Amino acid sequence: MNLRQIEVLRAFMLTRTVSGAAAFLHISQPGVSKILKHIEDQLGVQLFQRLRGRLLPTVEAEQLFATIGEAWAHVERVERVARNLGSGAPATLRIGTTPSLGAVLVPSVIATLMKRHKQLRVRVELSAPDMLLESLLTRKIDVAVTLFSVSHPEVLVEKVATSPLMCIMPQDHPLASGTFVTPAEMMAFQFISFSSETPEGRLIDDLFAQAGFDRQVAIEVRSSASACWFVKAGAGIAIVDSFAVYQDAFPGVVARPLQPDLAFDINICTHAFAPISDALIAFSKETKRQCRWSQRK
Repeated sequence: MNLRQIEVLRAFMLTRTVSGAAAFLHISQPGVSKILKHIEDQLGVQLFQRLRGRLLPTVEAEQLFATIGEAWAHVERVERVARNLGSGAPATLRIGTTPSLGAVLVPSVIATLMKRHKQLRVRVELSAPDMLLESLLTRKIDVAVTLFSVSHPEVLVEKVATSPLMCIMPQDHPLASGTFVTPAEMMAFQFISFSSETPEGRLIDDLFAQAGFDRQVAIEVRSSASACWFVKAGAGIAIVDSFAVYQDAFPGVVARPLQPDLAFDINICTHAFAPISDALIAFSKETKRQCRWSQRK
């Protein structure tokens, strides 16, 4: 099916009549009927039942219309970008990041940039690392900021900082009085943590295993931000990356270094063959500045 056929079928399914589709597209009714018939002949599938001069969509037509709806959203996005280019409106910087970095660090970077660049427009996607990689490769985002290593021939990866893993607990917790926390000390308390299928979970599993313990998870979460909320509520303790509690994001929750220590790399990832905008350069520079500033504190 070409774009014109998709447009006509969509118009018919929205209006449910040939005359409605013709009015919607500003073309003749015979033109609509001809294109709809051609679609059926081309696909070899009956898309309409003809009853007393009316066309009624079949189940197959409804299935096709559902998929067209998804595709049409992309077409409309192309049109919006084209209109913005012609009108001189600013392009949108599309950023992807993991939930913990997206809770405080990335918003802080964006807030700083928007004070300097009033016309900047941003769209942010919070997702798991594998989904961020897919979005980057398909050009749905311009840049990804991630805690996890990325290896792909079409992706440029720049390590900008490290994010130590910390044990977090309520400020009145017994472990809060120490200068660091060991796996042995954590075993006495309810543990909020990640599945062993995740990069965080595997790293924390190794930490406990090296100390001679099996990690026992009382509450399983999918992000550091979620773990912080449970700790704040008094449900237990957790191990999260330091940026999850960046700039005192969760008042009442304190963080203590681990012994032995663990850390993730913070990476800025871009598509190797995509153009680089001034907004992307500014975002990368400010992310590096804030990451390095945080480590000097």
